[in-house]
Amino acid sequence: MANVFISYSDTDKTTVKRISAILEAKGYSVWWDQHIEIGNKFDRVIEEELKQADCVLVVWTKRSVQSEWVRLEAEEALRSKKIVPILLEEVELPLVFKNVESAMMHGWNGSDTHPELKLLFRAIDAKVKVKDGTLGGGNN
Repeated sequence: MANVFISYSDTDKTTVKRISAILEAKGYSVWWDQHIEIGNKFDRVIEEELKQADCVLVVWTKRSVQSEWVRLEAEEALRSKKIVPILLEEVELPLVFKNVESAMMHGWNGSDTHPELKLLFRAIDAKVKVKDGTLGGGNN
């Protein structure tokens, strides 16, 4: 089970790989669909990982707002109060997500010094359960 489940469009895989690396360097355990083992039914694996994660990082881009899977994962994250959205591009969000505060990371170049990252880590820490007497990975 991972602390952070990343919901994204497959076309944004390169960027998500960088996000995952930064989160893992901060001490979070991260799951995204690149971890699905061959032969497993992806819908069941995704559903279980989504359920078990402490936090769901929804990566909004022009491509992900069009993805039915991302929208479903984001709706489940919102319903279960696990959602932490980031906007990598200026996009028109689906109606249900317009009043949810997002990390504004338009034009992010992969650097770990973006000013919104500190806010992102704080939001993730607020969702990640206390383990071994420490809160999340961002404070380690």
